[in-house]
Amino acid sequence: MANTNHEEETRTSIDEVNDTLTGLGERVQKNPKTIMYACVAVAAVVIAVLVYVYAVRQPGIQSANDALGQADIELLMGNDSIALAKYQQVADNHGYKAGELAGLNAAILLYKDKKYEEAIKYLNGQSSAQGQRALRVTAMSTLRSMPRHLTASRKRSACLTAIPPTHPHSCSRRQPCSAR
Repeated sequence: MANTNHEEETRTSIDEVNDTLTGLGERVQKNPKTIMYACVAVAAVVIAVLVYVYAVRQPGIQSANDALGQADIELLMGNDSIALAKYQQVADNHGYKAGELAGLNAAILLYKDKKYEEAIKYLNGQSSAQGQRALRVTAMSTLRSMPRHLTASRKRSACLTAIPPTHPHSCSRRQPCSAR
């Protein structure tokens, strides 16, 4: 008698796995509609992602890259004003990487034309590290090109408006401007 109790108590892990699989099999047989709906929902999500990637995103990236290429060609041909208009159009109408690059190029061309406020508008729209770096370089070159006779307070106010507070050379109200 003691021998049979001991055999019942010592169940192996294989027996436990077998019981689990049997219980799982029974649940599958009891709920075929629920499992089918779950599979259809997963398939619908996968199809929606694939449609977005290949029917929306890829053509959008391609059209933005093509428009950016046209603006680059105009710039290389020496048509700065036409290139600027095309860069602005790409930056305003397209997202993705091409839109950011067009915004940077538009800001550079506007800066060269001494249209600083418009250049800052295109640079402030940049969320990438490259855009923030271009903003800092533009601001630093503006500060360096200021005449020496400007007082420190005017340079400081220019620094406060041109350089984002996350920049290591940004000004604080307690310290003098470190971007000189």
